[in-house]
Amino acid sequence: MIKTVLFDLDGTIINSEQGILNAIKYAVHKLNRPTMDDATLRQFIGPSLVGGFQTIAGYTHEEAVEATEAYREYYRDSGLFEDEVYARIPEALGDLQQQYDFYIATAKPESFAEQIIDHFHLDGYFKGIYGATFDETRIKKADIIGYALNDIGITDSREAVMVGDRDSDILGGHSNALAGIGVTYGFGSLAELQAAKSEQIIASPTELPAAVLALN
Repeated sequence: MIKTVLFDLDGTIINSEQGILNAIKYAVHKLNRPTMDDATLRQFIGPSLVGGFQTIAGYTHEEAVEATEAYREYYRDSGLFEDEVYARIPEALGDLQQQYDFYIATAKPESFAEQIIDHFHLDGYFKGIYGATFDETRIKKADIIGYALNDIGITDSREAVMVGDRDSDILGGHSNALAGIGVTYGFGSLAELQAAKSEQIIASPTELPAAVLALN
């Protein structure tokens, strides 16, 4: 029976599009690289930044690391506070809070995630926040989820579920033997979540309680 719910942050709890896109534009400008349209920039939301700069923008690893550092300059000072909580998220969390323990598992640097949760007064919902490291030793979603499960002390994967908007969330959960709930109100598409074989897919935070219950 599910006792623990792991949530992605960007595209699941918060709409971080404005802050992330502005930070990427800042990084691209600082490196004097060609600009990208917003549709391309949105592809950066979810996966690790270093990987995104390489696969989406075609940067070398060294350039991607430099761009990521520039991105963090902007995001640390401004981008964090350009986010917004998705409508109905507090209500959905409140409906489930008495039955389950909540944690964040995000590819965003852990300290950034902590600041965001605190800034938007969501800290009362989550028992822990797990994210990426700045030194790239932990940036893949599967590794972050595994790190969270180990630290929480979950040994039976049937007791936890991963909720997220990108295939990396679902596949990262599957790599740790967790079922996945995909959300289409974030940055991933229905087709992407179906291809990742999400056990449940929801279009609104209000559908979350029923989706978790369906997996029990």
